[in-house]
Amino acid sequence: MTPRSRDHITKYYIKGAMPEGWCALTYPSRKLKLEMAFPVDKVPYLAVLPSLMPKEDNLADPYIIFLEPATGSFDRPDAARLRGEYSRLPGNGVYTWHLSFSLQSDEAR
Repeated sequence: MTPRSRDHITKYYIKGAMPEGWCALTYPSRKLKLEMAFPVDKVPYLAVLPSLMPKEDNLADPYIIFLEPATGSFDRPDAARLRGEYSRLPGNGVYTWHLSFSLQSDEAR
């Protein structure tokens, strides 16, 4: 997935609830893997946001990607509700969950 331009960003949601509570990005040229783990029963959805760094950053690799575990699909509660893919938090309610990161290098093995 590549963005159309630096000025246009498209966010993708994995269709439906995640079957498991983890996702990973690999960076083959650096032999790195970043894995994220989260409780899928509390955070069942995942968004993926590929983008480009701003032009003024002048990086060798301007591509970035965001992985966003979410309690509802889309960035619009009304659309998520129509699909039945949303969560509710009552007034003065609290919702807690955890997010774990693991960075692995093939060179270290």
